Amino acid sequence: MHPADWIALAGAAITLVLNAAGYLVAWGMMKGTVAGMATRVAALEAEAQGYASAIADLRNGFTRVETAQTFMIETLKDLNASIRWMRDPAPFEPRGPAK
Repeated sequence: MHPADWIALAGAAITLVLNAAGYLVAWGMMKGTVAGMATRVAALEAEAQGYASAIADLRNGFTRVETAQTFMIETLKDLNASIRWMRDPAPFEPRGPAK
């Protein structure tokens, strides 16, 4: 081989080594980035679970308030009917002795 061929071969080998090293560096950086993103996703999922729990608690609270409100409305209706009856009681119509 001529000296020019050796120089070309050395240049190709150096280029191959540099490309492989660059590939390995980029692969390591991407692997680290993906691992960091996976950690962040896990943290976000845990945070979202906390929000889901808070929303479920809020939903349960609304259900309890709705139940209490329904009970209060029924109580007020009964009270209103009692007050109306006390103001103007229904006329008493005796039916006579039971037969």
